[in-house]
Amino acid sequence: MSETGCVGCGFSRLKARQLSEYLALVHDFKNDRKEIYSKIALQIERVDEYKSKNISIDAIQLERKFLQLSHRIDQITEELESFKRALFDVTACGTTIKELYLQSDPTQEIINLKQEFQHFRFDTLPDFLRKLNSYVHYAVNLNRNEYPWKDRKSFSSFTSLDEPQIKRAFRM
Repeated sequence: MSETGCVGCGFSRLKARQLSEYLALVHDFKNDRKEIYSKIALQIERVDEYKSKNISIDAIQLERKFLQLSHRIDQITEELESFKRALFDVTACGTTIKELYLQSDPTQEIINLKQEFQHFRFDTLPDFLRKLNSYVHYAVNLNRNEYPWKDRKSFSSFTSLDEPQIKRAFRM
């Protein structure tokens, strides 16, 4: 085996750098178990010693940065989870956003439904389209130039006080 690939050689190099108390070379787990457990116990006993040695400004800043990054990772994870829940939520409009996206055609005309989407459910789409088509039919007929009431006057602003005036207009 080459010098760089030799496990024992790597152990020797780390041991030469005074890292042997952090290492254990395991040839046979049953036979080496006592040494492994004693090294682990020693590390646990020395945790406070390591903390006091590493209480320098760099260690504190590094720990603070680590905690900040950990919190940011948690925030991003929660954001991604909320996006995942939203993608597969059917309560908003009767189907998932994913399904809406997959059925959409980006080449078609866009209708902005920002305010209306909460009242618009995908499972009611066939009934909605039927009604919309009938309204379109009415709109086309009402907007024809030859439609007799095309230029009619709206009564929407009239009140009961206008009734005599309306009757006079019909008598003429």
